[in-house]
Amino acid sequence: MDRGASEGGPGSEVNSEWQTDRLGGFVAVEATWPDSKAFWRDKRVVVTGGAGFLGSFVVEKLHKRGAAEVFVPRSKEYDLCRLDAIRRMLTNARPSERIGLTRRSFSTIT
Repeated sequence: MDRGASEGGPGSEVNSEWQTDRLGGFVAVEATWPDSKAFWRDKRVVVTGGAGFLGSFVVEKLHKRGAAEVFVPRSKEYDLCRLDAIRRMLTNARPSERIGLTRRSFSTIT
């Protein structure tokens, strides 16, 4: 029997992880989530696409979670389809973490 969110199965709001038992049912396993503020504290983060719709929300959350610095490269300053611009951006930002939310593909890097 597939239990849905209304019955506390996968997709419910309960802070649990779900595993399938040997009969195909779902069994709740206690989830231990790391403290996100502790993780992001003192991190230098580059968010490509951070000025866009989704990216602006991510940048806001990073600030709220205590990231030391959030760097949002702008396309006017960094053409991230060019390897030299990517290297310059990484040298300038010196990130400990990188989040990629750009609409451009990096598969065409020259």
